[in-house]
Amino acid sequence: MNPSVVRSVHYSSSAAGPCVAAIITAVNPDSDLVNLAVFYPDGGFAARALVPRGNNEPGTWHWPEREEGLATGGLIKHPESIYLIGEQ
Repeated sequence: MNPSVVRSVHYSSSAAGPCVAAIITAVNPDSDLVNLAVFYPDGGFAARALVPRGNNEPGTWHWPEREEGLATGGLIKHPESIYLIGEQ
């Protein structure tokens, strides 16, 4: 899968913490380096430039892992809520 603008990815901001949501804002056509808008769980956000693709290493991005049931309209299980996709 090739990175493209406005795709959702995960950003690994530190070795100790979980990955956070990010959106690709620019792509280097000659590599997997991208610019990201990163969204933190506390509501903060940041811009990151020339971020390399990686596998959960700090300072890298990767595609979100697939979760069973999401492609067919299954339940999303989150610690604070459970709801059907498309319903809120």
